[in-house]
Amino acid sequence: MKSCLLKFVCQHSYKIGLFIWVTLMGCYSGNEAQLPPPSHIPLSARYQLAGVAVTTDTIKLPIDSLTESKFSCFNFKQLGTQSVFAFFDKNTFLLNIYDLHRKECIKRLNIKEIAKDYRPLLRTKVYFKSYDSIYVYSNMNLYRIDTNGTVKDSIGLLFDPYRASSSFQNTSPPVFVDNQLVLPASPTLDCTNKGDLQKWRLVYRIEWNISKASLLYKLPEWSLDSMYDKQFLAPSYCYNPLSKQFVFSFAPDSNIYVTDLVKTHYSYSCRSQGVSKNMPSFTLEDIKDGESSYKAFLKRDSYGPVYFDPYMKRYLRVAEKKINGLEYSDKQLIKEHSILIMDSSFRVIGESIVDKNINLYSLIFTPNGMYARADSTRSEDTIYLVKLDYEDLADKVLTKK
Repeated sequence: MKSCLLKFVCQHSYKIGLFIWVTLMGCYSGNEAQLPPPSHIPLSARYQLAGVAVTTDTIKLPIDSLTESKFSCFNFKQLGTQSVFAFFDKNTFLLNIYDLHRKECIKRLNIKEIAKDYRPLLRTKVYFKSYDSIYVYSNMNLYRIDTNGTVKDSIGLLFDPYRASSSFQNTSPPVFVDNQLVLPASPTLDCTNKGDLQKWRLVYRIEWNISKASLLYKLPEWSLDSMYDKQFLAPSYCYNPLSKQFVFSFAPDSNIYVTDLVKTHYSYSCRSQGVSKNMPSFTLEDIKDGESSYKAFLKRDSYGPVYFDPYMKRYLRVAEKKINGLEYSDKQLIKEHSILIMDSSFRVIGESIVDKNINLYSLIFTPNGMYARADSTRSEDTIYLVKLDYEDLADKVLTKK
C-alpha cells in the first residue's frame, strides 16, 4: 500500500505541487489568480477636442490660526443636498468638516479621542464617508468611527506574507464595494530586489463581515526590469462605480491600467504631448536616500494622479514636466503640469497646461463642477478652492479650418 502511494506521489508530484501553489496563491491574494495580464487597446488620441481652464470662481474656507492651510488628507462627499469637504489637520489632530455651500466649518472631531482605549495613533490618516462612518488609519490598524468618536469596527492590517501599511489619499481613495473596502497597500519590501517586486501587491481588500484583509494586484511587468523608488511604484487610482472598474496610473508609465481586480484587465495609452514616453529607470545612486530620490524624480518627466469625473463621465490624468538644472539650483522645485482628458472609453480627447499654483493632486468633483486647491501665500487663514471648467475645443478647431 505504501509503495503504491509513493509511486502515485512520484508520478503526479508536478500536479500536486501545482495544486498546492495555486491554493497558497488563492489564500495570499484572493481572486488574483483569475486576473490575466493586461490586454492593450490601441486608441488614437485626439488632443484638440477638449480642454480645461482655470476660472476666477473660488470657494474660500476660513480656518483658525492653529490649522494648516495646506494638507494631504482630505476628501469631498455629496450627502443628499449637502456638499461636504473634510480634511485632517495633523498639527491639531482635528478632522475639520465644512459645508461648501455655507463655506463654514460645521463640525470638528478630535481624532485623539479614539486612542483612549486603543493603541497610540501614529502616521494617522482620516477619511470622511458619512457622519456615521469615518475611517481612521493609524499604526497598522483601521478603525471606523462616528462623529461622536465611538469606534464601531476595527481591523489590523497584514504583517504576513510581509508588512504592508496603508493611507487615505485623494489620489488613491478608499473604495467601498458591497461589504468590501479597497484601499492602497504600501509593502515593506526591497524595490531593488526582483523577488520582492514579484511579491509586491498594490491594494488591500478589507472584508469587514469576516474581519479579513488580503492583498491584490501585481506591479506591471516593466517594474521587474527597471529600478524606481517605492513612491514611484505606488500608483494613483480612481474608481468608476458604473462600470465597477479601477483605473491605475504609475509615475513612470504613459499607459493607464483598467481592471475590476477579478477578471478584466486592459491597458490604454494616455501619453502627454509635453513629456517623454516613459520615465528613465533610476540608479542605485538615485535611491540611496530620500533627497537623491526626490532629485531624480524632479529631473524626470512623470505622470501623476488619475481621476474619474462622475458628473461628466470623463477621466483626467496629470502629466508633469521635468525641471532643468538651473531651476533645481534656484530651488524652483514645482514641476510644470498639464491635465489629460479622456472620454468614457479611455480615448484621449484633450490636454491643457495648468498654472503651477493649482494643486492638481487635490482635484475634487462636485455637482457644481471640479475644484482644486490653490497653493498660494495670499492668506494663511483661508483655504482657496478654485474652479476648473471644461472647454469644448471642437468648434474652435473647425472655425480655424
